Amino acid sequence: MIAGNSFDGSGVSGANFADSVLDLKGVGYQVVNNVTSGASPRLMDGFQTHVITEPATSGCNNTFRNNTFNVQVPGKPVALDSRCGINPQ
Repeated sequence: MIAGNSFDGSGVSGANFADSVLDLKGVGYQVVNNVTSGASPRLMDGFQTHVITEPATSGCNNTFRNNTFNVQVPGKPVALDSRCGINPQ
């Protein structure tokens, strides 16, 4: 569970592909009641999932609920890896 955190995206640098405040590669996580603020020119998405092995073992089947994004991102607040299915936003 990743819950009740305050994320600051102002330090996102784009170096080494850093373009979101949370990159989730695990399975079965609940990401709830988090707040993201702070802008950076390199900030693409709020949260991202990534499949690094297979969809059954990496980055899919996670739950995102009641997260607040107090920053505009050019991408999506929650960007799911396309191998996980339909992107919710």
